[in-house]
Amino acid sequence: MALTGIQIFKLLPITNCKECGVPTSLAFAMTVASGKSELDSCPYVSHEAKEQFCLLYTSDAADDSLFVWVGWGG
Repeated sequence: MALTGIQIFKLLPITNCKECGVPTSLAFAMTVASGKSELDSCPYVSHEAKEQFCLLYTSDAADDSLFVWVGWGG
């Protein structure tokens, strides 16, 4: 089962900066949940939030797919 926009929203810094190209942080979270954006599109999302996103995403996976995260440039 995929993460909801609200679950993703809770991981964001909630700046409403629009630097991701979306008007609000909640709208951005919804685009990530729908697969239209990547979490990395937010320039302010923390490394810890990315790790939490990965853990939540993989624990919600309905099958035995292999998820691999490769670096965060930090």
